[in-house]
Amino acid sequence: MAIFLATSTWAFAQNSDPASFAIAASKIATENNGKGICTPPGTTLDNLMLPLRKYMSQHPEKQDLTEADIYQALSQGFPCPTNPSNNIDTLRSQGYSVRTISPIFGQLVMFSFPKGFTTVFEDAKGPQYIREAVLTGESTQKWSQMVTITGAKGIASNPNITPLLFASRMAGGFKNDCPTSFNGTGLGAFKLGNYDAFAALISCGVANPTGNLYSESTLLIVIRGESDYYTIQWAERGDASSEPIKFDKSKWMDRFKRLAPIKLCPIVPGEPAPYTSCIGGA
Repeated sequence: MAIFLATSTWAFAQNSDPASFAIAASKIATENNGKGICTPPGTTLDNLMLPLRKYMSQHPEKQDLTEADIYQALSQGFPCPTNPSNNIDTLRSQGYSVRTISPIFGQLVMFSFPKGFTTVFEDAKGPQYIREAVLTGESTQKWSQMVTITGAKGIASNPNITPLLFASRMAGGFKNDCPTSFNGTGLGAFKLGNYDAFAALISCGVANPTGNLYSESTLLIVIRGESDYYTIQWAERGDASSEPIKFDKSKWMDRFKRLAPIKLCPIVPGEPAPYTSCIGGA
């Protein structure tokens, strides 16, 4: 497979037809050696149950299937092609989009995973979660573009914190780092299903004044979930500028669209990856 995601994350390629989808999942875990599950276009959610039922009939001694059992059943029922040309990028060229679904604190978070990115860092400490992906071949130390997802646990219940305020505080951190070259603009409030969200563009003309000079601009999407806050960010670095960076809104709006659809779903107790309860309706 051509896309590598953190252990807690699955990717699937979904055709624009909501009645069918193709999973091209790559779960980085030693037990499956990075293998995936690939179903052809036209496969419905009901079709996914067929290999599970077969597996259960073959293993009557198992009263409850573990995540490993379910993965084994699906991978046997829907093995991925061995031809290296049949990878995620090939599926993209055939009209599929690649998405990730991750359990982050109280909810599942789904969004489209842009082409060319590889997850390189994931960490959860206390009430904070972060996962970073950069262009293939780059690193967290040296990158030109980065897609980041974060979670802040338990703060959605505070009525004084809104997505706009959350975004403003993050923008304030940028401005403190580059007061003379800062630029920021709101793209507006919107709804993701029943959840309030806000998007903005923020940038520093000189983002690293004490080291190698570069600029940094970020598309910031803030979402207030049931109990937690989430952000999805797409950042890029470029040449340093003593003046505020002018935003190419058409470029950034295109990136916004490439992250869509973004969706929050409830965590179903006991449901294993790839979290099919969150796939429908997106």
